[in-house]
Order: sequence, then C-alpha cells, then structure tokens
Amino acid sequence: MPNRWIIFLKVLVHTACLAPVVWLVWNFWRASTTVPDALGADPIAAVTFFTGKGTLRLLVTSLAVTPVRRLIPKLSWLIRFRRMLGLYAFFYACLHLLTYLFFIGMAGSSIVVIISFVEDLHELLGK
Repeated sequence: MPNRWIIFLKVLVHTACLAPVVWLVWNFWRASTTVPDALGADPIAAVTFFTGKGTLRLLVTSLAVTPVRRLIPKLSWLIRFRRMLGLYAFFYACLHLLTYLFFIGMAGSSIVVIISFVEDLHELLGK
C-alpha cells in the first residue's frame, strides 16, 4: 500500500477514535447548559458505560490486528495501526477509570486515593 494511503488512513483512524470523545464532551456541555437530559437520566452511568464500551471496542480491535494480518497476508499493512489503536484503548481506559474514581468511587477524595497509590507504587519499586 502506498505511503499516501497509510497517512490518509491514519488521519481517518485518529478522527474515528477521537470523535466519540468529542461527542461525549459536546453532550456533557449541552447537559450542563441547555439540555439537562442530553446524557440521559443518569449522566454518570452514561459516561462510565460509554468510556468502558469504547475501551473494549478499541482493545478488541487492536488485539485482532495480528491474527487478521497472519490469516490474510495482503493485509500486512494493518500492523501500522495496532499501536495507535492500543494507545487509544489505553486513553479510553484511563477516562473510564477516572470517571469511576471521581464520580462513583470517591467523589472528592479521588485525588487523595490516586496520590496514595502513586506513593505506594513508588515505595514498592524502591525508587
């Protein structure tokens, strides 16, 4: 596949992976300003499930790249997208975790939990 097509497809994948976040931010803004039910009756659950589903979709897609590439050798160019999809899956997983910690788990004290986790990890690694 020509390099121009790869660049075009990478831009397309970036757009496709970031579009749900833009949609979520847009609806969150609408819910806080004009349309109170833009995210549904339970907006916290909507955001949590939305980011969780996005994480699973991107994780499965990134993990499916290698078997598809091995089964169909003509699609070996797909390997260039595996890391990008995996990083977007990690991004969505971080959003999901932060949503859970901030809204559902600890409310205001989530920052304290994160700081203590980092300190414990620092002590565990011995650095």
